[in-house]
Amino acid sequence: MITPAWDARGRRKASGEPEGTALRVLVIDNYDSFTYNIVDYLARCGAEVTVMRNDAPLDPSRVLKQSSASPDTFDAVVISPGPGSPTIPSDLGISAAVLEHAEVPVLGICLGMQAMAYVEGGKVDKAPEPVHGREDAICVTSEDPLWEGIADSFTVVRYHSLMVTEVPRCMRVTARNAEGLVMALEHKTKPWWGVQFHPESIGSEHGEQLIGNFLAIAAQHTQEPRGRRAHTQGQENLRVAQTQSVAVYELAAPEGVEPVDIFVALGGQGALMEFEGKSIIAPYTGGETISGLEDIAQSMDSYPQVSIEPNNGVTPLALPGWFGYLGYEANHSDFGSQAQAQVPASGESIKMFFAERIVVIEQGRMQLVALVPQHDAGVRALVEWRNAVMTRIRAAAPVGKFDSAAVGRLHVRESRRKYLQSIAKIHDLIGQGSTYEVCLTTQLEAEIDGDFDAPAAYKRLTEIAPAPMRSLLVLDGTHVVSSSPERFLKISQGIVSSEPIKGTRARYQDPEKDAEMRQDLATNKKDRAENLMIVDLVRNDLAHVCEPGSVRVDELCQVKTFARAHQLVSTISGKLNPSVSPVEVIRAAFPGGSMTGAPKYRTMEIIAKLEGHSRGVYSGAIGFIAVDGSMDLAMTIRTAVVQKQRLSYGVGGAIIALSSADAEWDEIATKSAPLLSLVEQNFPHEELLEHDGTRLRPALQTAPPTVVDSFLLVDGHVRGFDSHCRRFRSSCLALQTAEEEEIDRFLAAVKRELPLHGKWFPRLESLPGGKMYVRFRPAPRRRETTTLTTVMLQRGQIQHPTLKGPDLAELVKIKNTVPTDDALLVSPRGIHETTTAALLAWKNNELVSIGTERLASVTEHAIRKIAQDLGYRVTQKTYDRAALDGVELWVVNALHGISRVSELDGEPLPCDAQRLEQFRSMLAGQQQPLIGEN
Repeated sequence: MITPAWDARGRRKASGEPEGTALRVLVIDNYDSFTYNIVDYLARCGAEVTVMRNDAPLDPSRVLKQSSASPDTFDAVVISPGPGSPTIPSDLGISAAVLEHAEVPVLGICLGMQAMAYVEGGKVDKAPEPVHGREDAICVTSEDPLWEGIADSFTVVRYHSLMVTEVPRCMRVTARNAEGLVMALEHKTKPWWGVQFHPESIGSEHGEQLIGNFLAIAAQHTQEPRGRRAHTQGQENLRVAQTQSVAVYELAAPEGVEPVDIFVALGGQGALMEFEGKSIIAPYTGGETISGLEDIAQSMDSYPQVSIEPNNGVTPLALPGWFGYLGYEANHSDFGSQAQAQVPASGESIKMFFAERIVVIEQGRMQLVALVPQHDAGVRALVEWRNAVMTRIRAAAPVGKFDSAAVGRLHVRESRRKYLQSIAKIHDLIGQGSTYEVCLTTQLEAEIDGDFDAPAAYKRLTEIAPAPMRSLLVLDGTHVVSSSPERFLKISQGIVSSEPIKGTRARYQDPEKDAEMRQDLATNKKDRAENLMIVDLVRNDLAHVCEPGSVRVDELCQVKTFARAHQLVSTISGKLNPSVSPVEVIRAAFPGGSMTGAPKYRTMEIIAKLEGHSRGVYSGAIGFIAVDGSMDLAMTIRTAVVQKQRLSYGVGGAIIALSSADAEWDEIATKSAPLLSLVEQNFPHEELLEHDGTRLRPALQTAPPTVVDSFLLVDGHVRGFDSHCRRFRSSCLALQTAEEEEIDRFLAAVKRELPLHGKWFPRLESLPGGKMYVRFRPAPRRRETTTLTTVMLQRGQIQHPTLKGPDLAELVKIKNTVPTDDALLVSPRGIHETTTAALLAWKNNELVSIGTERLASVTEHAIRKIAQDLGYRVTQKTYDRAALDGVELWVVNALHGISRVSELDGEPLPCDAQRLEQFRSMLAGQQQPLIGEN
């Protein structure tokens, strides 16, 4: 027998829900993260809903018979959206069998509609582009009872990479979008209806009306509604009859003393939560910590019910309870082994402790709040505690200055190169329909030298980046310093809410630029799509535990401004089912959708494979569960974690079809800004790999290289790669830094590792003794024009003019002495080159290269060949400085290509713009794809 359930995990229905007659609807959940939004709409429309996962046991031939009087049968079926393709049996599961045997009306949504068309002989293929979380206008093209009371044209939200490209003859199209894509189908002979869009999305118009129309259709097919089946409610988590009262001592908050100062004065162990203006200090005095969700649930169930009547006329601002963190992997037992990363976290996935006594500060008020023991000795101890706390608070000293020198050199766990490769894989998976959005993350890491002063770090971090959900944890060798802007979950007075953030822009000191960034965030389609997807996911999660029909979106895509960033925030809330505990709420929603993506189950499996490491504390939650069942949890972002003398700071972003790989990496750097300011370091953009004779391995740093060579790499395309390799090889051999065979093995290894995505400016490096490295650097901004200042070289200042590398330090020094973009090097022998590029001159329609001893330029060689092919005369001459006055000059190198010299020693120079653009276009056409194993 199928157990009627509000939830596939067995959660309870609404309290006091009456028995009676209602359409019984079976929802097949294809492991989507929006299914319970559909369930919520069905419940609002009066249906009794049973949800089954698509891999659950079901005999559709028995339970979907229209004429059956069995109490196990259903009046209608909804096949949910989901990841994957209808052509893959495991993606559909029992949905295919349901379509084969159902005699009752069926509504297919997204994947469900595609399945309908596919099993009837239609074709499903890739859509023109993946569209997820984006609004679109559709037009009703045929009359259909599904559209009763709905406008002929309305806005919907689409989530799909695949679509019905060939409609089977037994079905007809009832709606399309402006591009003519199929948006709705009706079967001509079976009671099947399908929609490609998501009517349950908060951004779709008429979604609840459409669901209601389907139920009306189903009611017409059902001659005798069979009524609700009797069902057994799950046992309530009743607390024991014993109650425990709360003692509250209130006084004015001491002036000039910060909450973090009090935290240290009370022992510096435990938790400090500063959530939206309320500070809670929960000292940890030893004892066991909780390391599992079940432990929390059991502890809550066994704890006496707390009386929160005003004590001496004072109502407590907050209550004692369980404080600590839930790591990202805390709820993975609910998601299966496929969602587990290969490398476990260095610490516990959950660490919480019970605090019977807390200090609360809010708006100038300070309270000492404690659970009152049920014996005289305990009462005396409580009085002693109050007196001791007051003494310590009066003696509290300001927290000292954080010593950034204690933090070693930062590096990024996943380099830019690997991060961009992961984004490319995600885009492939989105195109296949396997996911809509993936929150891809990495972590900045560093070794800690000596003691880590967590309170000082917390004080400094919250000064740098003040945020509404900040916290400090010091527990058994784990230090968590957080300045989170995002609330994950809150339970207060029977309402559960969440405030996901998706969409970030950096702040600027210039008011106009800052306002421009804010407006861009408010209107950007990509950011809105990211946020909308997570809003729909959170609505789905809360619908598991809230009263049917009570989940709502209070704020949608609102821009909120913080000290370091503008962020796009939404607020979702619902009335909590009274029989649901805080731990059940956590299980329903954890980990937060803004840190996973959607659909959650499949996407977490993708994350585990791509990231390869457990996230640990990062992207979980920090906060408390009070003894009265209230709860407040912050999302663990903008958070430094120190465990086993190692600091980590997670950063990431949502990857969708509209995401730019380079922009996502830039966002990583933006989100790292608070940590960078805290430890006084720059973002580690570069990745250095050392050749061990066979392959390339990560390296931390090297001595200055003897030989270097650089080239521009854009999405796996490079110009003159072999020429750069030959120049590097000849320089190494000339300076005897490596043998020829070693060099060739190194260059082959480099070619295999070159990234196929993103803009890069890699540098090959060689040191004496056969040591060779490749430094992967993001490509700097290319310069269209260049200003030059002449610099006269001293005799012997440049010792190896024809080799690249040995004079690098001297060239950098020269460049830094001039106020212009670059320095033009001149000697008694004439003009040479700039510190970074070759020089070309145009005289009387003749292209002239410089004949003085200098480095052979790969880019110059390519330009000379282009000029010859176009019929220009190409020569090589020696010039002194005076010969360049009033002459059109180009500086050319691998990075900038052709950059015209706009000024030489402050004097403007001419330019043939048409010729310049022609050469630039032809030079760009010489970019060749790298061939080989990458």
